[in-house]
Amino acid sequence: MPCVRYIESLLINCDSEKMIYGGKMETYKQKNWVLFGVLALAFISLEVYLFRNFSVRPGVFIKRTEIIVLVFGFLSLHCFVDTHKIYDWIYKHRVILCFALFIFFVANCFTWSSVGQWDNYIQPGVGSQYIKPIFGIARPIRSDEWMVSVPRYISAELTKYGPLNNILRDTTVSNVSATGLQLDFSIIKSPQLWGHYLLGASYGSSWEWSYNLIFGFLFIFEFCMVTTRGNRLVSFFGACLIAMSSFSMWWSVCRILYLMAAIIALFYYFVREEKTLMRVVFGTILAIMGAEYVSTLYAAWLVPTGWIIVSYMAWILYENHIWEKFKAIDWIVFVTDVLLMVILIVRHLMISAEYLTAILNTVYPGGRVDYGGMALHKILDYVPTVLTPFGGFANPSEMGTIFGVFPLGYFLYIYVLVKYKGKDKLLWFLTPVLTLFTIYCTIGLPPILAKIFMLTFSTSSRTVDFLGVLLAIITVYCISKIQDENGMNIWLSIIVAVLAVAPTVIYEFPKWRGIGIRYYALWIIAVFTVIAFIFIFSKNKYQKVAIIIVSCMLFGDGIIVNPISVGLDAITSKPAYGEIQRIVASDPNARWVSIGSFVTPQYLVAAGAHTLNSVNYIPNKDTWERLGVEENEELWNRYAHVVISLTDSDKSEYSVIQADLIQANLTWNDFEKLDIKYIGTTTPIPTFAKDKVIELYNEYGFYIYQVK
Repeated sequence: MPCVRYIESLLINCDSEKMIYGGKMETYKQKNWVLFGVLALAFISLEVYLFRNFSVRPGVFIKRTEIIVLVFGFLSLHCFVDTHKIYDWIYKHRVILCFALFIFFVANCFTWSSVGQWDNYIQPGVGSQYIKPIFGIARPIRSDEWMVSVPRYISAELTKYGPLNNILRDTTVSNVSATGLQLDFSIIKSPQLWGHYLLGASYGSSWEWSYNLIFGFLFIFEFCMVTTRGNRLVSFFGACLIAMSSFSMWWSVCRILYLMAAIIALFYYFVREEKTLMRVVFGTILAIMGAEYVSTLYAAWLVPTGWIIVSYMAWILYENHIWEKFKAIDWIVFVTDVLLMVILIVRHLMISAEYLTAILNTVYPGGRVDYGGMALHKILDYVPTVLTPFGGFANPSEMGTIFGVFPLGYFLYIYVLVKYKGKDKLLWFLTPVLTLFTIYCTIGLPPILAKIFMLTFSTSSRTVDFLGVLLAIITVYCISKIQDENGMNIWLSIIVAVLAVAPTVIYEFPKWRGIGIRYYALWIIAVFTVIAFIFIFSKNKYQKVAIIIVSCMLFGDGIIVNPISVGLDAITSKPAYGEIQRIVASDPNARWVSIGSFVTPQYLVAAGAHTLNSVNYIPNKDTWERLGVEENEELWNRYAHVVISLTDSDKSEYSVIQADLIQANLTWNDFEKLDIKYIGTTTPIPTFAKDKVIELYNEYGFYIYQVK
């Protein structure tokens, strides 16, 4: 086992001066030079591989090299510096280091956006050197991010972040409801968006992604530190398990997760802090995070995370007796912070009233009501999610879940309660929520109870994600308790590990049989998981090494989900972008549409064109009244992408392709009712309509027509 001892010595105990390697006692320095040589060889090989194509442009070369050198430099430190000292220093300066990383990424305009997908739709291969990611793969499934959110952000910049936006849907609406960006004092609550106001859409996107990824991980780590009562290693494992999970990363760094974690951690520090000044600091940040959490206005996630927050706050208050330790000044600080949070929330609700009223009265998503049931299979599907970054899955976002915690969390929950004779307070405070989520996601709740607990606002397919999060929290907490006891009995740990992985193998694996190498990969992952669990739970000297290895694998699997891109050049450097802007500048109030696609309308929006069939984030009733279908609310009263096509038939036809996609096949007579002046499209105008338009632009597969 010399190589395992070597890894253990590097990661855990670098104070020893000698080690057994190949049957000989040798100094670390000798073997560390060997490791450094291996790293250097890997670095050189990676550089050669990435730049094997001599057409790589200088900017891409520099950006890639910066990241590679950063990672290589960090790994190289482990060869020559005591790892205890490295990680003690990192822990001590973790906030400063997060700010340093944040500045580095924003200065380089790095994003984890799939904006490079635009190059597949608009004038492929044409534009700057940054139209494709510098690392990774742009994900088409992340269309809510690259196709919807990014053009909205650019449209907000084009309207100077004012109170009104008339670019989206060619209808004047409030900017905050249309884009989430509006210069108003309520922006205090959204530090992830400050970069848009300060630096514009391109660097603002970098700011938002970097903030969410870096500080999101920090907030979840701090939350795990609260949960484990200061166990750094297990807290790092917990941060990798939750923050870098497929659930979080496929949803563009799930903001609701780190907001939940930040609220709990900040509330804990606020209650326990003895210095008034620091209590003011924690309380103010808590008010900002709380206001941002409520203002997400997505009940499907707010309700389940809200119950977890309430449980934790009750536990923190019970443990700390603030009514005994708080002085008058502390209560003043508390009330002031609550007031600040309420003011920010109320102001946001006031300027978002239009959106809230409209969306709550839609057929979809406002009309959704659920009473739960039959959803646990989603968190059983955790083994295949490890492979989702490598492609071949239809909808990895909906597949996303927390790795390995179901039904493991239940087993560890029972073990710790039995081990500590039912005296574990945190688990008892989490028990009501665990019970509620479990029942809701298995057999469902009676309608009256579902309404009382507000779970009707959150479908079981959404609540089950947070049952997975809750089980992850319980798993992390129980592992820290198991470590306190130096581990389980080896046979018990084997039983727990096998029983924890067996359900996913029995339920999920038959569906993957016969698909070749992927099926065998799933078996390898399942066996590795069992072995890793045994090492983590049992009494053995490799327990910490196992936690580190699993943490690094979870981190690596999560970080490669989203690509690393530079800026928004995949949109703004296309020749068509400049041409659209030129026409908009000369005819700013003209109405545009795109035909034959739900992607291209969003490109027109990004260029500032007032686009009628851009995403109807709230229904555009006026348009449907013009077409005479306003009575069919099932058709139009929904959040929807709208595809307009021209037909030479006698009658227009409309259909709902899926919950968020409307197809409108319009005759030319109905098309004229919409008062369209310009058509921007990647689909040539149909032959029967060519005499009704003037072609203004035709380059690299993009067309602009003016209606006669």
